[in-house]
Amino acid sequence: MQAHIFRLLATAAALTGSFTALAAQAAAGGQPPLEVERVIIQSPEGERHLWRVKNVSQKDVSAFVACIHNEKGLCVHMHTTIYATRPGPSGRLRPGETREEPPPKLAGAAPAKAVARPTLDYVLFADGSAWGPDSRGQSHVIRAAIAAARGTLAWLKRVLDTQGINAVVEILNTAQEP
Repeated sequence: MQAHIFRLLATAAALTGSFTALAAQAAAGGQPPLEVERVIIQSPEGERHLWRVKNVSQKDVSAFVACIHNEKGLCVHMHTTIYATRPGPSGRLRPGETREEPPPKLAGAAPAKAVARPTLDYVLFADGSAWGPDSRGQSHVIRAAIAAARGTLAWLKRVLDTQGINAVVEILNTAQEP
């Protein structure tokens, strides 16, 4: 029966162009693909809160959503990271890789101490598959951000090809920060 439901979800996702329906099925079993913790470091500028993330899966990760829950089980702090919108090697979290976000200033920083172990709500892999229930509904936001970043990059490449580097530099110099 479970295999039949999964096939039905996969067919519906393919027909609608949305693979977020598959995420709920993927979360039903298996170890979480990421180890995530909220840490505090003491830096010369004072106390800084960071997210330490380790990819323990065998796949590249494009994005994830984590929640810190209160004593009643309610998500009181949600964190989303979208690697796929970043250029170069930082655009994916590779298997076995660990990152701290935002990257700490290491000069003069005291060792980090864990203060919370969030739960994963959603992970998007680079191959398009997903893990987690997506109970916060962030999969649509993540996929839209990735599509927007890819569209912007394609547009800048077209401007570069048709109008040259000076046109791209002008766009970047006059663009407003979001």
